[in-house]
Amino acid sequence: MGIRPLDPLLPLALGLHRRDFRRRAFRNQLLATPAIQADHPSRIQTNLDLSNQPQRSLRIRPSKPIRISRPRRYGRCCRCPGRRGRIVQSKRSCRPRRSPQQVPPTAMIDPPSGLTNTPEAFSITIPAMGATIDVRWVGIDSSELSQASEIGKAIETQIDHWTEVMSDYQQDSQVNRFCRQADDGQWHAPSADLWRVLECSDHWNRWSLGAFDASLGALTRLRRSKNQPSDIQWQQARLSCGWENIEWDLQGRQIRFKRPGIRFDFGAIGKGFAIDQTATQLKELGIQSYCVNASGNMALGASPTPTAAGWPVEIGLVDSPDRSLRSLRLAHCGIATSGDLHQKLRDRPQSNPAETSVKSSHILDPQKQLGVVGSQMATVITDNAANADAFATACCVHLARGTLNNWLSGLEKGQTNYPSDFEIWVQSVQDPGQPPTLIHWS
Repeated sequence: MGIRPLDPLLPLALGLHRRDFRRRAFRNQLLATPAIQADHPSRIQTNLDLSNQPQRSLRIRPSKPIRISRPRRYGRCCRCPGRRGRIVQSKRSCRPRRSPQQVPPTAMIDPPSGLTNTPEAFSITIPAMGATIDVRWVGIDSSELSQASEIGKAIETQIDHWTEVMSDYQQDSQVNRFCRQADDGQWHAPSADLWRVLECSDHWNRWSLGAFDASLGALTRLRRSKNQPSDIQWQQARLSCGWENIEWDLQGRQIRFKRPGIRFDFGAIGKGFAIDQTATQLKELGIQSYCVNASGNMALGASPTPTAAGWPVEIGLVDSPDRSLRSLRLAHCGIATSGDLHQKLRDRPQSNPAETSVKSSHILDPQKQLGVVGSQMATVITDNAANADAFATACCVHLARGTLNNWLSGLEKGQTNYPSDFEIWVQSVQDPGQPPTLIHWS
């Protein structure tokens, strides 16, 4: 784990996320810059000039884990359990976590001219939940590096905890243990934290009129499996899905499965929920200005500087992600983007050995129990990241069904009792070569 002190305007100058930030060129420029030892032994101050750098903004795209090819190293990463002590060389490898005592001296970039007496900005990057979670906060004096280190450790502990609660990749996670226990058809009480996630998922199943369903885990696991599933496996997985197969005891906080084999998949709400809890912890630690970003799902606090209107955000185009649909300044909200630009999974078994599997979006329509078809992307801004995450997924499903406008009209009129304001951009490409269709709702 590395705590990097940053200038408050660095996110505005160099960008916060993804491929538009040229990591290699920036790294080479930074390494080639003469370094001058600062007054603090753990900081190196450089004379890197930001005056000629273009103003870059954070770019929102459909969730896709960052894949960076790294040199061979010893250690383990979030997706390589049990490899400690072995050489890992893979595009899925990520930098081993380090304690604050093991962190090498990091570079602090000189603040732009005219910016004085401002709190210092810090950041920490944590690989978790199949994504890279980047947390940036402003509000600590540059002399309080020990406090920043404590905040970084608290953030990492919080994210690790919620990963252990919600992950369907970890066999011993709370949600997987609970599902195996509930296969007996009896009433069982999940942990308090797992109940909070399940309760939020139940709300969204009702708010979305069934378009959001976190009980499709059995089908999701089959779609992403390496081996080709058989017809019987597909049939069993589809029978083990459906929110209607779950009974709730709200007073006793218990759940009962009507049929065995039901598995929860929080992929459409988990990252948003985890970063909301991280944002809440930052506020409890006295940090009001923050950006918690998990591959485009974000919880935003107050503006990074007193003069800024908010954190800079750009919404990319579905057919050309390097270009921007809209540039915004946002604060005190959650934002998420869902789409099938990068992730495609199989939908049915092969009818003959020479045929390839039919693939569609990783977003499942709970009614058809198939992935939605077509290139689409939904970006939602609302009160928090968990709601934005689930909202964006529901938008993609309703768009594929042709019911998006009717559903949004019902939300606006209060027919489903959704409690918060929202703003939505939904883009879709029906025919290759044709311009995308845009729906903007606020």
